[in-house]
Amino acid sequence: MSTGLVAKAKAESVGTSTQGYRSAEHYSFVFACLVVLAITIAAVRWILDHPYGIHWDEALYFDNVLRDIHNLYSGSLRQLGSILIGGDVRRPPANLLVALPFLIIFGFHTAVARFVTLACWGVSAWFIYLTTRRIASPAAGALAAVVFCLSPEVISASIFFSTEGPFFLATSIMLYFVSSYWTDGREPSDSNWIGLGFALGLLIGRVVVSRILIKVAAPTVTLGAAILMSITTYGMLQTNDPTVAAIMVFCAGVAMAPVFPTTLAMVGDAFPRMTATAMGIAITSGWIGLAVSSRIIGAIAGTDTTRIKTALLVLPAFSLLMILVNLAVRPMLKKHASVPV
Repeated sequence: MSTGLVAKAKAESVGTSTQGYRSAEHYSFVFACLVVLAITIAAVRWILDHPYGIHWDEALYFDNVLRDIHNLYSGSLRQLGSILIGGDVRRPPANLLVALPFLIIFGFHTAVARFVTLACWGVSAWFIYLTTRRIASPAAGALAAVVFCLSPEVISASIFFSTEGPFFLATSIMLYFVSSYWTDGREPSDSNWIGLGFALGLLIGRVVVSRILIKVAAPTVTLGAAILMSITTYGMLQTNDPTVAAIMVFCAGVAMAPVFPTTLAMVGDAFPRMTATAMGIAITSGWIGLAVSSRIIGAIAGTDTTRIKTALLVLPAFSLLMILVNLAVRPMLKKHASVPV
């Protein structure tokens, strides 16, 4: 009899504690929502009260998006291509591209552009909540979202039309999907680590190496990159060790990173007239190369998985072709004084 009473008391205690835990989670989520709502109301009020560019950067972004709207309505393919590759090449155009559809639908207004950035802030907070809840608990997720939303730098960047809004969104989404590997009970496969190595190589190569090579002649950069790409991609296919393969593809990513922006710079210098058209052709050729090379690799491999390594030899082969093309165009580039070779 006493044993039954003790068990019943323990069950009631567990039920009470569980209910209290869920209640705390509910209150923390409600608190986070109220904080976000209060900040949103204040931000909307401020945005509507300041219908003009507050500082130089925001005024420049407004000018750039107005230029993109004009190019879009022009109907010219060259003008459409300049939306992606024209304008301020030093700043990423994500905020312009994200805001452009809304500005076309609702018309240009500073408030519409800022609301897009503010929406990126709100969605970023939601993904931060989901990520932290997945790793820890709902209460921790609510706290993380509140800390993010109350950060002065985050708030100030989210009420302007700026590049930070899409950056916050992209980073939070990336963390959300990365966290799935930590909580779904699966061990990352070798292909995951190899893919991560390539992605990190591209990132470091684009952010760090490209800045180091900025004073090096563009044809020399692309030639060196092609040589390194041929070596690293061929070496990747000759090893059975996943760690060595990941290191090789990381080096391949570092080598590939400066190729695209450097090639566009070479095209821009080589074609002082009709620059946008030349760049558009170069970018289109790059996408065609991606599609064609994928088809070639698939055609060689077929349905036989043992032939994948042979098919991937297309990568070092195309790298060798890049070397030949680079050496072939050097005499033509010497005719342009703005392109040191």
